[in-house]
Amino acid sequence: IVIRLDCGDSFAAEWPASDLVIADPPWIYRERHASTTPADHYSVTTIANIAALLAGLRAPRMALWMTWPILGEWMRATRDMGRSWRWGDCKTGGAWVKSRPGDAGHYGPGYHWAGCSEPVLIYSRGGGHNTRGKLRNAWIEARTQHSAKPIDWQAAMIRRWVPPGGLVVDPFAGLGSVAIATL
Repeated sequence: IVIRLDCGDSFAAEWPASDLVIADPPWIYRERHASTTPADHYSVTTIANIAALLAGLRAPRMALWMTWPILGEWMRATRDMGRSWRWGDCKTGGAWVKSRPGDAGHYGPGYHWAGCSEPVLIYSRGGGHNTRGKLRNAWIEARTQHSAKPIDWQAAMIRRWVPPGGLVVDPFAGLGSVAIATL
């Protein structure tokens, strides 16, 4: 499996066709809960910019990490893009329950709920590699550092959806959890 990491200007990159896109975008929140926002930790961008970048990626599947507070806004934005949003509707999804050893869960951003889980939406354009068996739609794993996604769950996605020698694209790279999962 090959992974392309282009940390930096993801929006200007020319992305090759791939077997799987795993994206963890740097979202902007209009509302927030608690004293920090993602912008306090790293550069963020708008949902419109993220949707425009992801719309141009070519793969049979995309796993898109997000947070519950922006789910409705994301769905509206992609619906409003019409035909330019080439992924269609989300096919399914799952949730990562964040925890730390000895606690009941990490509490992140939320409007009415304190977010201790993070959804991953699965988009499919049909076809693509899929070995026997299904993935769990919920994963409980300790969060080892801010925003680091569960490596074992992403590795399971890669094993099931990427053929040997296939290409995984991570347009935002972040902390490199997708790169570690491919190894």
